[in-house]
Amino acid sequence: MPPPVQPHDRLFRAVFSEPEHAVGLLRAALPPGLTQQIDWATLAPLRSSLVDSALHARYADVLFSVQLAGRPAILHLLVEHQSKPDRRMPLRILGYMLRIWEELGRESPEGQMLPAVIPIVCHHSKTGWRVARALRELLALPRGELSELEPHVPSFEPIIVDLSEAADDALRAELLSALGRAALVCLTRVRGSKDVLGVLWRFRDAFTAVLEAPTGVGALALIVSYILQATEAPPERLRPFFDQLGDRAKEAFMTGAEILIEQGRAEGLAKGKAELLLRLLRLKYGDLPEGQLARLRGATNDELDRWAERVMTAATLDEVFEGR
Repeated sequence: MPPPVQPHDRLFRAVFSEPEHAVGLLRAALPPGLTQQIDWATLAPLRSSLVDSALHARYADVLFSVQLAGRPAILHLLVEHQSKPDRRMPLRILGYMLRIWEELGRESPEGQMLPAVIPIVCHHSKTGWRVARALRELLALPRGELSELEPHVPSFEPIIVDLSEAADDALRAELLSALGRAALVCLTRVRGSKDVLGVLWRFRDAFTAVLEAPTGVGALALIVSYILQATEAPPERLRPFFDQLGDRAKEAFMTGAEILIEQGRAEGLAKGKAELLLRLLRLKYGDLPEGQLARLRGATNDELDRWAERVMTAATLDEVFEGR
């Protein structure tokens, strides 16, 4: 059975698998001379099956094809979401690059040249990226003889975007789309914060900008569902922040809560049915009376399953427990 999708991965892929949001992050990450050689109108997503499930167990990633100076290339955008940076990341990336080339080689005509794969790693942690950046740093090479060995051993350096060091102004960069900015704020500032509301207020303009798009309610709902799932902030404390952004934000908050409820129901409430159902009920209806808490604690599996199915459609808390 594949590992469960983490909320950080889900948000990253949902936002940055779309070229309109990925292009800003890619342009900000790549060297200026390289961005000028890329025909950004050709940016198109590639299927993630080019990299096997071993990658998806630890990282969120997206692949794009693009024309680089008139030739095909692949941009591999990957976010490293571990609490500490992976010291063997260059070696892992080399393995991913080989899998991509092997798969493309099976599909391409004999003799056709392979596209360049440009790996870009977005990292965020409390410490920042303080481990190897280049593959050669992992090789036990004799000191002073690297120049003679370079033609004979693989050596490359992925582009590391260390979001841990990014100032708040960098997260407001003009290159990023509104949703891209909001997503990075969530992944780098909201995640792990003991003052989630403080972060939301500091970046209030980013969330307001998301709402200005025609699809703003759905986009902000995605952000809301992430915040509710990835933080310990009580929903009743978060809701006033979104309410003061206006009616569309109020709708987005409820839609985001429903997205999370549906995800929990779709996953079968596998991790502690009663605990997860209690969280879903609180998201939609607020605090539960003591009598209903007692019913939840003493419920059978069948009752928990039945109540979970009603959460999405019941208008009131009583309908969840009393509906037939």
